[in-house]
Amino acid sequence: MPLLGTSDLKAGMVLADHLTTPGGRKILSKGSVLSDKNISMMKVWGIAYADVEGSGEDSSSDIGGNQGEDIKGECESMVRSYFPPSLDLEPHGEMFNLCCERCSRLVVSGDRGAIDEITGHNSPESMPSRFDLKEDRPVLRQIVGEDVALSSLPDVYFKIMDVIKSPVSSAASIAKVVSTDPNLSLRLLRLVNSAFYGFPVPIRSISRAIAIVGIRELSSLALAASTMSAFSHIPSEYVDMRSFWRHSIACGVISRVLASHKKIHRDETFFLAGLLHDIGRALLYIKLPSWMGHALGVSRFFRLPLLEVEKRLLGFDHGQATFKLLSQWNIPEPILGLASWHHEPEKHDKPEEAALIWLADWMANGMKVGSSGTYFLPPAQEEIWQLVGLEPETLRSVFIQSERQMSEILRIFLMS
Repeated sequence: MPLLGTSDLKAGMVLADHLTTPGGRKILSKGSVLSDKNISMMKVWGIAYADVEGSGEDSSSDIGGNQGEDIKGECESMVRSYFPPSLDLEPHGEMFNLCCERCSRLVVSGDRGAIDEITGHNSPESMPSRFDLKEDRPVLRQIVGEDVALSSLPDVYFKIMDVIKSPVSSAASIAKVVSTDPNLSLRLLRLVNSAFYGFPVPIRSISRAIAIVGIRELSSLALAASTMSAFSHIPSEYVDMRSFWRHSIACGVISRVLASHKKIHRDETFFLAGLLHDIGRALLYIKLPSWMGHALGVSRFFRLPLLEVEKRLLGFDHGQATFKLLSQWNIPEPILGLASWHHEPEKHDKPEEAALIWLADWMANGMKVGSSGTYFLPPAQEEIWQLVGLEPETLRSVFIQSERQMSEILRIFLMS
């Protein structure tokens, strides 16, 4: 069934599935006829989409004649250049079609930046030069602990968490701490004034904004903003910082949508785990620029997964670096484990949940929304796909739903 954003809904449409809040509370049953009041309430509850009967044809079908065929062929060529060679394996075929459709929409809309993300993965023409090991092989423990600026999150995050945990805390007392961080304050106000909440008049008070979004959403926002602040200077010659965070946010959004599809009502946990899944790689770019620069070159030239090159070159990978760093930051479970073991979900206490972060990362890489260094989409691992427990056809609703949510979330976090 088609998923429509709240801005596309009209009174009289019929729900094809139950309508639930982001927290999982059912507010309308399948078969209900939407009214203008229902649509307004969806915005208040932060519901970004609804599954409705009829309509919702793919926008790429609006492209007619030879122009449509030319665009379709061009996009298939672009997507195939970074996709796994075989499209027979689940879920390669369905994901390939979705990415081609997205590419067609971007071409028609003239979104040059997004198209450049799709085409900006070409392999280097020559093999990377032999890496001169002028320094000893790095030790992960030393890398994580040696930089005071990166070994702890900004104080404002812990101050916010302390006041949230206080039995006498109030929106006003929390607002006092939040107001000490201008970037966090701006992101909070952008969030509460976004289409997710849909208030008819602007919200300008921090305390009012906190009362609206709630404590869980605020703590998620604070952790995300603090992390982005701590890692604001990834060397641009290796990975563009903005592109890195676009990929991370996309993974967070898709993780949250996947959790919702699996009826796991901890959406903020999955958003944060997705957001932080590659934070260890950001640390490696900052602390080991020469090593990671060579790893990127090898990965691109030989079309090898960057994860595997990390293991061969360094003796550890970014997932292990993520675990060490988040542990040092005192980030609790289940965020810690979900973010750290997304490439090896079988090592997690709940492998089927960690596998959702893997799938979100895989989908974000396939969609080419930003990049943390992965240039070619690796083949889906059949064992992990089985852990996910979704039919390939389900990817379409997850894909569409995630894409609709991304633009707003990216605008809030990247403040563009």
